[in-house]
Amino acid sequence: MTSATLRFNLDPGCEASDEVIVDALHQVHVWQHLAGEKMDARTILNAQLSDLPILSTGHSQLLCLARSIVRKHIVCLAAAGARPILLLDEATASLDPETEPLVYDVIDEVFAGHTILVVAHKMGSPSGGLRRWANMFVHLRDGRLERVDYGDT
Repeated sequence: MTSATLRFNLDPGCEASDEVIVDALHQVHVWQHLAGEKMDARTILNAQLSDLPILSTGHSQLLCLARSIVRKHIVCLAAAGARPILLLDEATASLDPETEPLVYDVIDEVFAGHTILVVAHKMGSPSGGLRRWANMFVHLRDGRLERVDYGDT
C-alpha cells in the first residue's frame, strides 16, 4: 500500500484524529524515523508511504502494531468499556532481538486487559516475551494439538 497515505495505512476509515495516529506512531517508536525534524504531523500523515523514508521489515511490523493501537482507540470510543480481541500473526517474526522486546512492552502497556491471540512459530518469542502475560500456550504440530501449557508451566 505504498501508493496510499500513511494516514490511510493506519486508519483506512478516517475515524481517528491526527493526535491519535501520531501518538500510536510514537508508542511503537516509528514517528522519529518517519518525521525526522523537518515536517509537521499533517504533512507526514498525508504523505504517500512511498514518499516517506524507507521502512525496514521491522518498521513495517511496528506500523502494523500502530494500526492496531489506532483501531483499539476507535473501537473503545465507539463502545465504552469495549476490549477488542487482538490477533497477532507472526508479529515478531521479522524483528531483530532489540526490537522484539519493544513490541511486547507496547502490547503489555497498550493492550493490558485485552484478550490477545498470538501465532508464533519461533518459540523463543512466546517463552521470553509473551510468557509474562500469557495464560495459556497451545502447541500445534502438523495441524494437530500437541500439548497445552498453562501459565508458568
